[in-house]
Amino acid sequence: MNSRLIQLESRVKELEALADNVFALANEVRVGNKRQPELQIKGQQWYRGTRELLAQHGFSGVKEFDDLFYGRTEWQGKLIHKGLSIDNFFGLDPGQSATGDFDGFFAKPFQKARSLLLSLEAELMSRELPIRTQLSFALTADEFATAEALLNQHSGDEALLRVCFIKPN
Repeated sequence: MNSRLIQLESRVKELEALADNVFALANEVRVGNKRQPELQIKGQQWYRGTRELLAQHGFSGVKEFDDLFYGRTEWQGKLIHKGLSIDNFFGLDPGQSATGDFDGFFAKPFQKARSLLLSLEAELMSRELPIRTQLSFALTADEFATAEALLNQHSGDEALLRVCFIKPN
């Protein structure tokens, strides 16, 4: 596994741990046990960190991620904004009620946004597959061409012929 992928996996794990913390804080705010600014700070850290990671890798779901966060959706061909969103929930003032449709405007969109982050690795691996295949074919073709050139240059030299066909341990 290459080091870029290991670093990506590590960062995704960090963001997922932060998301767990954010969800727990959101639930505390929802039931009235906790107040801002901790949720807003941690929520923005999670959103900004996740969004930047998605953008850096040219992720196909960046717009969908943003739409979930800001409560945007398309209805009958028009872009509409939901009254409540993940972003709104993060920014609730201490006196505001957080007891509305928590699942509909926060929990479900937040889970879907998290799933987009978790799908980043799969998209990157799929994107690299054609490149790996081409490199593999190019390397194999180059190896055969080199072996053929060695055979043509040194025909009759039994020791060299054996070197060309012996696989190292």
